[in-house]
Amino acid sequence: MVRVTIAEASRFVGQALAAGIEGQGAPAVEPRTEGRVWYDAESSMISAFGYDEAEGILEVAFHSTGVYRHYDVPLHVFEGLRDARSKGSYMRACIIDMYPWEKSRGRPGRR
Repeated sequence: MVRVTIAEASRFVGQALAAGIEGQGAPAVEPRTEGRVWYDAESSMISAFGYDEAEGILEVAFHSTGVYRHYDVPLHVFEGLRDARSKGSYMRACIIDMYPWEKSRGRPGRR
């Protein structure tokens, strides 16, 4: 089971729904500190992103194309995205086509 902690949850949920993620009622439990933490991207390209350090999985919700899951992403690469002034430029330069990925809903990506 994957546990997810969402910073600014209500804002993230709105962006996730806008990106096409189907949602059902959220459970009434306290967020946990382990697992994936989601960040609001404040970007014209990306609405939010989350990282699971234990698994090395970076998930990115794009405004226009949905959610993509990138595998084997090192912590320093995630930190670079988190700290980048331009999230889109960082994604293009350091993540897209650098790590195996799949589009959410099971369609495999390129290596």
